[in-house]
Amino acid sequence: MLLGLLACATLCGVRSVRGVIRWASGQGAGVLASLEVPGGDPGQLPVATTLTRTLARIDADALDAAVGAFVQAHAADPLAGIASEPPVLRPPGGAGGVGPCSSCAPSRGP
Repeated sequence: MLLGLLACATLCGVRSVRGVIRWASGQGAGVLASLEVPGGDPGQLPVATTLTRTLARIDADALDAAVGAFVQAHAADPLAGIASEPPVLRPPGGAGGVGPCSSCAPSRGP
């Protein structure tokens, strides 16, 4: 759950640990549930210190190797292991709208 939250928030432009929590708090229950937040409940999100401690303990080389292995394993079938019905992320203003996806929009700070 923690690395998923960090990855999604970072892809949406968040640049701080507190920003990750703010971004996640603004997501709907479906997005949070997809990221394995218990019950999709924003009240079950980790606090910033938990994310900071987790990041400090990550073995960057092991993470790089694991992500690399995942990418190689899924290169032939990019959708293997991905939920069949992920949450729908729509841009603001409808299907033809311009701007970030609705899941990225709540992130306004660092």
